[in-house]
Amino acid sequence: MVISAVGHETDFTICDFASSLRCATPSEAGELVSTNVFQSLDEINKKLDKIYMLICNKIDEKYAEIDKKTFAYKLNFNKILSSIENKYLINLKRIDISSLVLQKEKTIDILSSKLDMLNPIVRTSNGWARISQNGQIVTNLDKISMGDDIDVEMIDGKITAKVTQKVVKNI
Repeated sequence: MVISAVGHETDFTICDFASSLRCATPSEAGELVSTNVFQSLDEINKKLDKIYMLICNKIDEKYAEIDKKTFAYKLNFNKILSSIENKYLINLKRIDISSLVLQKEKTIDILSSKLDMLNPIVRTSNGWARISQNGQIVTNLDKISMGDDIDVEMIDGKITAKVTQKVVKNI
């Protein structure tokens, strides 16, 4: 902006015709310029404040978007993690139950075998016999003598026999 202020109001200079504004005196031109400077600074400050507020609002919006997305990701992550944990626990329980069942089946087999070994019917069906003397079970040769009567129980019946020979094994 060009301001003309020669100081003589009746005189005109070429500058007066080329200027954007003509003032009667240099003092008036100074007031006009200083007022415009202060107004311009004030307008600049207002515009800077507005820009600052717009930037702050934009930053707040972006933070809100980030918070919203972060919450959604956390929620989704927690759902996925829970799903994985549940699948893992279910599989772990299946493994535990399966191994427990196998372990119990082995225990049952062992106990069944032991029970079969103690069952006189099973043992006699394999050719074993139960020998007793006077109602007492004979477990070794020291308990019987030559000529003693003994009872021999087998799967299909019982016999009474007389001891005629003893052969001792070295164990």
